[in-house]
Amino acid sequence: MTEQDPKKVVFVCTGNVFRSLTAEFSSRAAHEQDAKPSLKLAFESAGTRGRAAKMVRDDVKAQATALGLDVSMHQSRLLTQEIMDSADLIIAMDRTHQSFIKDNFGYDAPLYLEIAEGISEEMHDVYDYSAESEAFIHDAMNRINANREQFLANLPKFIK
Repeated sequence: MTEQDPKKVVFVCTGNVFRSLTAEFSSRAAHEQDAKPSLKLAFESAGTRGRAAKMVRDDVKAQATALGLDVSMHQSRLLTQEIMDSADLIIAMDRTHQSFIKDNFGYDAPLYLEIAEGISEEMHDVYDYSAESEAFIHDAMNRINANREQFLANLPKFIK
């Protein structure tokens, strides 16, 4: 890696089809709009479990589109040692992901909201994907997207 290479940031959630993908696409969009970024950055995401190459659910895709994010071509992928080795910073969306990353890769990953809002709070998941979950998905995606500029401003303090 050279000085001109972007710093790679990888967001990790469970299935890589909701939280981590929203953080990836939202951060990338904000970084691309930044006229004078303090760092060159590249954003990716991965999941701790689930099937690889799963497509984004329609309700998540619709909310992402409403936020101006095109996630239509995103396919989930599992977190691997290769992804870990290529990253400059791994960010966990919740504490179960922090534990998974520590236990399997020996890496202490900060929480997304620790960077974005300076709080030790996690971005919870949706488990039932019922009609009631749509409001939760909407709110969580809006929160991630609303935090994107502050997240980018705070990010240099966490990158190695």
